[in-house]
Amino acid sequence: MHAVLPQAAGRRAAAACMLAVAASAALAAWWQATGRIRATGDEPHYLIIAASALRDGDLDLRNNYEHDAETGEIYGVMRPHVWRTDAGWRSFHTPGLGLLLAAPFGLGGVFGARAALCLLVGAGLGWTVWRWLAARLPPGDAAIATAGLLGCPPVLFGASRLYPDLPAGVVAAAMLVWLLADRRRTRGGWTGFWLGAAALCWLHVKFVIPAAVLAAWAVWRLRPGRRLLADAAALLGVAGGALAWLQVTTAGRLLGARQIAELSSGLGQAAEALAGLHLDQAQGMFFQQPLLLPGLAALGWMVRRRHPLTLPWLLLYLSFILPNALNGSRYGSEDPGGAPAGRFAWSAMWLWIVPLGIWIEAEGAAAARRVRPLAAAAAAYQAALAVRWLPSPTALQPLVSDLVWERHSLFPVAARYALPSFYFGEPAVWLTYLPNVVWLAAAALLVATGWTWRAEKARGRLRAVWLTGLALAALLLPVEPAADRRREEALAGSVLGRLPRRFEAERMAPAAFTARAARRDPSASDGAARASTPGPPDGVVVFGPYVALEPGRYRVETALRLLEPASGGAAARFDVAASRGRTIVGAMDVPAARLRQDRWSRAAITFETPDALEDVEFRVHANPAAAILIDYVELTPVLPRRTVTAATVATEIREPTRKPIENREDWP
Repeated sequence: MHAVLPQAAGRRAAAACMLAVAASAALAAWWQATGRIRATGDEPHYLIIAASALRDGDLDLRNNYEHDAETGEIYGVMRPHVWRTDAGWRSFHTPGLGLLLAAPFGLGGVFGARAALCLLVGAGLGWTVWRWLAARLPPGDAAIATAGLLGCPPVLFGASRLYPDLPAGVVAAAMLVWLLADRRRTRGGWTGFWLGAAALCWLHVKFVIPAAVLAAWAVWRLRPGRRLLADAAALLGVAGGALAWLQVTTAGRLLGARQIAELSSGLGQAAEALAGLHLDQAQGMFFQQPLLLPGLAALGWMVRRRHPLTLPWLLLYLSFILPNALNGSRYGSEDPGGAPAGRFAWSAMWLWIVPLGIWIEAEGAAAARRVRPLAAAAAAYQAALAVRWLPSPTALQPLVSDLVWERHSLFPVAARYALPSFYFGEPAVWLTYLPNVVWLAAAALLVATGWTWRAEKARGRLRAVWLTGLALAALLLPVEPAADRRREEALAGSVLGRLPRRFEAERMAPAAFTARAARRDPSASDGAARASTPGPPDGVVVFGPYVALEPGRYRVETALRLLEPASGGAAARFDVAASRGRTIVGAMDVPAARLRQDRWSRAAITFETPDALEDVEFRVHANPAAAILIDYVELTPVLPRRTVTAATVATEIREPTRKPIENREDWP
């Protein structure tokens, strides 16, 4: 045990924490300002809770949804996630995260809420990792390991995401490190521990079981006295009772909007989700932070040694990860492109620092010597990945397909066929994909390596197995699935062809133009559209979202209509630009004569590129003499890389078969 913590190493660890906070907040600001990523999924609904708590002091959300539909402050028109009760509109979502973000949202709006989570994650997780490792490593090595663990997508990208999973993971890791630390516990420390358990429940109802496991572990391990147990009963009773009352009065049941029936995955689907949350090349925790991968060997070592923390640690870990693996009703084959997001593993992944720390402490100097080389290798790995996801953070969000080339991934297409991919739709398919078999076998070998760590003969035999396995993997991988090789199947199996990426015009850049130019329109795809008047000085009423595109063929479409009659000539110009506007990929004029006031017309540009494109944006330039509405911009990949040999562009304008627009208001 290294009881003395030199101040220099502590300052380096603190600097690493603050750097993680600053980097994640700066990235969030950049992505928000450039339109690279917006509030998506459930994020706006947590902010609606924050707005209601801040401005109204209640959880009746109706006026807040209506206000945001008018102003677009958070998102604009959206389908409310609410139960309509006698007490008003109550959210589907457990309100803890929204309440936590109320003050930061009041101070800084959407970015203020994101920055607050960056501070919580960067500082809280950094402190937790440092406190755990500094007692088991030389202080300088502990500071380097802390920096290495923080420098990964779950922190730099995930810290600013408005979801409860990562904050819950930080709270749980901090509680566990406090629980296992060799120090005298004060009554204030116990109060903080019980408040952490209550916070987990209020962040999301699915964290009630991990909170109970942590509470039971604390009582079993530390044997608190009657006074401390009375404190726990009072704190948890008040917090739990208030949450139970809220859930029952909102939805009529203790779990609120969630149900036990949601844990409906079959064994095959649950096993696939469990494997994918760990090893998927896009969403798996061990690819997002490979420094945690030796934790598998550490776990094998703990099991073989019958370490007293093995069973409670496994119970806690499974209480976080299993509900997400079993929740097949929320994603799967009926949801094209859907899969468990990597964030579902972020609540559990930081618990791996515990077996890692236990193993490091047992190995002593032999383990310490490996820390700096591993941290350097991990930094190089993360820098290589960042080249892909920093300019296009949507690559970190789940999008899966039967076609591996089409999936979101941390890696370029050429590398994907050697790496594991899950969520092929049919439960049995993932076990027949050779890269999955190879990597699952490698994970099992890591556990076996830890199991045999102190047995010299067994380690020698296992070394031969590792060398043989590496040789076979080099011979067998990469493997390109047949569907990826055949053009016809590539087109038929394209999930993006069935589920294109649609960017709602009323929420695209320029952000300063969003609120005053948004128009409610029941015929628009999301209930609203962007008007060209009053327009920005340069006439560009829509641009962004600055995505990266692999080589291939793409179709980009926008829907427009006139607000009032227009004279001849072009009403708008639609173009596709790359490299922040320096390269025009394709462009077309949209004549006013082809647009109508009672129907949406669609203008499309189809282009092929043999090279990867960066910072791609889709722009609509409005003629000041024509007032138009823009509904959306939609991007559809049509063909993969190997079918494209030269750059080509084609354009078209067509009217849909959609019924005429009626003058009506149907929201909410």
